[in-house]
Amino acid sequence: MSGKIKLGNRPKNIKAVVSFKSIEGEDCKIEVSYIYRTRKEFGRFIDEVVEQNQRRAEETDKQRTKEAEEAGRTLPAFSSATYQESIAESNAHLIMGAVDGWNLDVEFNLDNVRQLVDEFPAGAQAIIDGYRAAMTEGRLGN
Repeated sequence: MSGKIKLGNRPKNIKAVVSFKSIEGEDCKIEVSYIYRTRKEFGRFIDEVVEQNQRRAEETDKQRTKEAEEAGRTLPAFSSATYQESIAESNAHLIMGAVDGWNLDVEFNLDNVRQLVDEFPAGAQAIIDGYRAAMTEGRLGN
């Protein structure tokens, strides 16, 4: 049976169970509460995330350059550590903007999200992918 829709009756949140494999190959699940956004709002949210990432990258570059100059050395052309830290920080901030709670035994806050992103990158990516799908495609199936 089809559900009747009512325009303007938007939810505040959408609960979802996110599944992923741990580094050891075990099946893992996290229940998250996604912040509902319309497609247009989701687009603006992603634009803001990209802008914030660019600002953080510029600040990091300035700080690394300053530290290198003070130490009398030059920066390497590429730093894998800096790149990985940048991706992790970006993912943590994206999750903080997309989710407002989870069912883990630790509080939902930036430090714990950073730890999740660092220790369970597949979990972080599953949360991010699930949010994009929920906001642009809706929930599929039962």
